[in-house]
Amino acid sequence: MGRRLISNSRRWRGDRFLAGCLGLVALCVAGCGKGGPATAKVTGRVMLDGKPVEGAAVGFMPEQGGPVASGSTDAEGYFQLSTMNQPGALVGKHQVTVIKTEHSGINPDGTIAPGGVKTKWLIPKKYGNAATSQLTAVVEPGGLDRVFELSSK
Repeated sequence: MGRRLISNSRRWRGDRFLAGCLGLVALCVAGCGKGGPATAKVTGRVMLDGKPVEGAAVGFMPEQGGPVASGSTDAEGYFQLSTMNQPGALVGKHQVTVIKTEHSGINPDGTIAPGGVKTKWLIPKKYGNAATSQLTAVVEPGGLDRVFELSSK
């Protein structure tokens, strides 16, 4: 009798484990569908003192929280954002950052040179921080195309 009780107990734990695993798989499948937050296409251009900025990283941080949208500018300063490898940004209000830096002090083999790594900001550093950039954007369901006019002063 005691042996059967242990056997049934193990089977019951195994059934609970299997049910838990199936439930977890169901949640993952449901979460991987198109039911996530709404996104919309976001394109734009970055200008510094009236000239296009090539090679800048553009970031949109949703004020309501969620994944950051990012992109980089081409030779004419144009960018297109993506969020988690999907085109667009979350619908809503965003804090915006624009970063363009140049690094020195890294040897070709990837080691750090004597004197360490140095970072030179090619556009004002204030634009690289959401708290100081003073750049915002509102992404509507229909999308957004926006020019960001930055100043070196």
